[in-house]
Amino acid sequence: MESAQERTVTALLAAVAESGRLEVFRTAHALLELGPAHHAELRAALDGVLLRGVPVPFLRRPLTSHHPDFVPHAVALALGSLLLDPDEFLARRGEGYCYDVPLAVAEAGAEYRGDLAAALWRLVEDPDRPPALRWRAAARLELLGDTERAAAERYLQDAGVSDPQAAPPPLPPDERRDAALRAAVADTWRRIEEYLAGHAPALLDGLAGPADDADIAEAEEALGRPLPVDFAASCRIHRAVDVPGGPVDHLDVADLAEGRDEAVEDGGWDSPDADDEIRRDWGWRPGWIPLAHEGDGSIVALDLDPAAAGVLGQVIYADQGFPDHVVADGWLSVLTDFADALEAGRYRYDEALGELDHRAGPAGPGVSDRPGG
Repeated sequence: MESAQERTVTALLAAVAESGRLEVFRTAHALLELGPAHHAELRAALDGVLLRGVPVPFLRRPLTSHHPDFVPHAVALALGSLLLDPDEFLARRGEGYCYDVPLAVAEAGAEYRGDLAAALWRLVEDPDRPPALRWRAAARLELLGDTERAAAERYLQDAGVSDPQAAPPPLPPDERRDAALRAAVADTWRRIEEYLAGHAPALLDGLAGPADDADIAEAEEALGRPLPVDFAASCRIHRAVDVPGGPVDHLDVADLAEGRDEAVEDGGWDSPDADDEIRRDWGWRPGWIPLAHEGDGSIVALDLDPAAAGVLGQVIYADQGFPDHVVADGWLSVLTDFADALEAGRYRYDEALGELDHRAGPAGPGVSDRPGG
């Protein structure tokens, strides 16, 4: 004759076998509370749930909070759920919430790296999956190392699976166009310097000397990619800029790679509603080059890896580390907008503070020409 506990277990197992996702979670959790003696029955029931197409990603978090003999099955359930519904359980940038299965499995221990790699590669290699999802799976392989992610991305490229967020190829070399850009940058800096000399001469000290060709080449080698023509031309005039209150500050050209590497290591996030011109992925992209940091953690960055709708070399604003919107289509536009604003009287020099005040002028209080304004 069944005991009361046995009847309870039988009822709970029946509920697991027949219920939807929420009820499965509740009843499975109740069974877990009864201890390891019922783990084998629960594992069999939950395997059946997955076969019914009902995901069971997390009964407890972290996965290692389960009894040790149940952890391997909890990992298997999470990965099985990932394959059932990868769009829900494969996080995008800015959506690294609790349902990100790859991160949870990676944190469960090194012994599950092979299982995680196998599941993500199944998504990468599945021709029936949408291209965007296959590229997301490739990106999450970064949890297993840059080499693994690069291999997955090469696989997709070789298979002719286009990255929906990939930027269009850069413009072919055009010396006449590039010469015009360099001339425009030089003329715009002349306008800015003339204004500062006449209205805020103390700020001229924040304009560093020029970088030479060797400096630019070293920076590009460290970054692993060429600098846009307009930004490189600007650095050949002022290799670093520090004009308090203005929107044109940037690190010394020799420090750009180090600043980028620190941002990558910190692993910035994205905002789910970021402009379409900005790529959404996982972590701070190596193609985002921080130029200036604000006190609240916000960053102005040069985007050398834009989305398909973006422009190579666009300037983006990361609101407290969350890439949010495009400031300008290039560095020349930032310089030009600043020069225009200076000449229009939208900035005034506050001698007491030693900075430009962008809140006063003919355009009225609150007008901002800063990237985040």
